[in-house]
Amino acid sequence: MNYTSKCDTCSKEPTRTVNIPRFISALDACFEKNDLKSATSTIDFWLSEAESLNDINAMLSILNEGLGLYRRTNDEKRASATITKIKELVSIKGDILSLAPVYVNLATTLNHFNKADESLAFFEKAENIFEKFGAISCYEYATLYNNKASALEALGDIRRAESSLKKAISLLKDRPFEIALSYVNLASLLEQESYLDTAWHYLTDFDKPHDHNYAFIISKCAPVFAHFGKTDEADALSEVAREIYERS
Repeated sequence: MNYTSKCDTCSKEPTRTVNIPRFISALDACFEKNDLKSATSTIDFWLSEAESLNDINAMLSILNEGLGLYRRTNDEKRASATITKIKELVSIKGDILSLAPVYVNLATTLNHFNKADESLAFFEKAENIFEKFGAISCYEYATLYNNKASALEALGDIRRAESSLKKAISLLKDRPFEIALSYVNLASLLEQESYLDTAWHYLTDFDKPHDHNYAFIISKCAPVFAHFGKTDEADALSEVAREIYERS
């Protein structure tokens, strides 16, 4: 699909634009209930609207959200189609700061579907953009290193994977649940159970809201606690996640 065919030039703004805050609100409502089927329908509906308006910025935002969803549902077919669309759209936009998180998400998705080699090039693109614009203290910059570590692990580069996770931890600062996930990933990477004690400390930070994002994170942590024989902690995390989704 030629996404610029409805405009005289690639830079011309659409007459009307998609209300992205409304889209995010609708999608969050699905995630709060862990209703991934409705989340898929929501993305399809809003993407169709963005395409009809040739709203490239909206298309990128919606497709970017889709990548995270398709990883959760393990839908490689949809993920692959979305990656293809994003690659076409970013070639229109050029290197701007808002594309850096998109590249991180694209790279993370490629790695999720066993394309670690290809993913590293997009992690590097994201890193270059963040550093070019001096945006090296934002949350998205930290997630780059957290997710890049997984790709490096898949390629057998354990030393660089460890370094990447530790850099993510140093950048996350006031994001205790994301820090916890990084420590859980370190435990898994290095087979060192002691990191789980630190992760547990951050996971039980009650100053932060225990919302659907928390539920998603602890759902990812629970299997690693179980792997190390910490079944009480694993069961507690799984139960809390279930309760959060049920009350939403």
